[in-house]
Amino acid sequence: MEAVRLFATFSQLLIINYDYKFDYRFLRVIHVTTSSPRHNRDGTVSYNIRFYAGQDSSGKKIMKRATYRSQPSMTERQIEFALKEFEVNFTKACETGYEPKGGNTRFSDFAERWLANANLREQTRLLYTSYLERINAQIGHIKLRKLQAQHLKELYQSLGKPGANKRNQDVGLSEQTIVHYHRLISTILGEAKRQLVVTCNVASEHMTAPRVYRNTPRYLDDAEARRVVDLAKAEPDIRKKTAILILLYSGIRRNELCGLCWQNIGQEGIISVRQQSLYLPRQGIVNARTKSDSSVRDVKVPEWIIGVINDYRAWYDDYKSKFAGEWVESGRLFIQAGGKPIFPTTINVWLNEFCEKNNFAKFTPHSLRHTFATLQITQGVDIKTLQARTGHSKAGTLTDIYAHEIQSANERASAALDMILTDF
Repeated sequence: MEAVRLFATFSQLLIINYDYKFDYRFLRVIHVTTSSPRHNRDGTVSYNIRFYAGQDSSGKKIMKRATYRSQPSMTERQIEFALKEFEVNFTKACETGYEPKGGNTRFSDFAERWLANANLREQTRLLYTSYLERINAQIGHIKLRKLQAQHLKELYQSLGKPGANKRNQDVGLSEQTIVHYHRLISTILGEAKRQLVVTCNVASEHMTAPRVYRNTPRYLDDAEARRVVDLAKAEPDIRKKTAILILLYSGIRRNELCGLCWQNIGQEGIISVRQQSLYLPRQGIVNARTKSDSSVRDVKVPEWIIGVINDYRAWYDDYKSKFAGEWVESGRLFIQAGGKPIFPTTINVWLNEFCEKNNFAKFTPHSLRHTFATLQITQGVDIKTLQARTGHSKAGTLTDIYAHEIQSANERASAALDMILTDF
């Protein structure tokens, strides 16, 4: 009976004062109070939240405090939901002994700590470091609690203006690249919210990411692909000839091509993809792991392609002999003058020159990768086999990109079976 009375007393207390919450697991009351809203000059609304965590050994109350601050663009209903979410997270943090910090930390300081502790691949860490240089130059000085969607909007606009692209000063960064910046900021702010440094993730909750329109992959049809092969065979520049034929017959990515070493070429017709070359601002060309673990693969190519590579090796050795002691040994197939690894964008330059010289519609290294995949789908190669050859981490990526080609192949297979089994 005493236990029933105790439960009834706690139930009445819960109904009378909404600030009290009952924890049935430990049969104790948790006291959380939220102040009346304070309307700030910048259009935001603030709430002071207190958590009663019991008493210390001297009998003094232990109080933990935090401040929720809304964004200027939030509606009353959005503020209400965000405040409740903050209360729940604050309560959980207090129960686990976490001491919440204020949002006076600058974005650049928090981002630096996040980057130092994040579990990232080395090339990803280098890439994020280069991103943060630009990000911090514009918003790094802003305190996290004062960071607003408008700040991010202005950042993205500046990244898209001419001059932002260091490789081509006439244009800004692509929409896809700006999306990468947005995702990095969102990840950092997400961690800040998880740690209760901020009350919301401005990037994901109050900012729309730049929209990227997926274009239909450009690939060569059968006749175009055959013409490229014929033109490549007749190409006097053996560097361009070898690069084009390897891309078309192996389907490897541009950066994987630039990462190929002589030891990755097997005389049995195997090209082994083990690494890639990346260009990073302030870092130059770096040797990096493949895009994913599934990108590490062995790709079978026709024996005559290995013959072309052997001819290129003869040219390579002769070219190397002209540099005597000034040669930089990188072990790569494709090199700059003096033996250093080639810039990945040089491959694009070679293809543009090849197309212009032969009056051929321009295509990119990725176009040849799409051609590699498309032609094999049309010839009935199954998706799992193609996934292993292209190095995609998920078969679903292939089915999404090549849905039309897969459907066309299914229709031809159905028609072929109908011709075999039907007499009329």
